[in-house]
Amino acid sequence: MHLPDILRRTGVRWGVAAAVLLACGSLLLFGVMFWLASAGLLRTVDRSVIEQLELLSERPPDLLPS
Repeated sequence: MHLPDILRRTGVRWGVAAAVLLACGSLLLFGVMFWLASAGLLRTVDRSVIEQLELLSERPPDLLPS
C-alpha cells in the first residue's frame, strides 16, 4: 500500500500529529471542565434543598404547605 505523495512529507506528518494531540488535549480539557461544572452545580442544588428543608422543619406544623 502506497501513501499519497503529500503524506510522505515529514512536515505533513508532524502537522497531523500536532492536530491529533491538540484535539485530544481539547477533549480532555472539555471533559474535566464539564465534570467540575456539573459537580459544582450538584453541590449548589443539594445545599439549596437542604436549606429549604431546614426552614420548613422549623415551621409549626399548622403553617406547613399541604
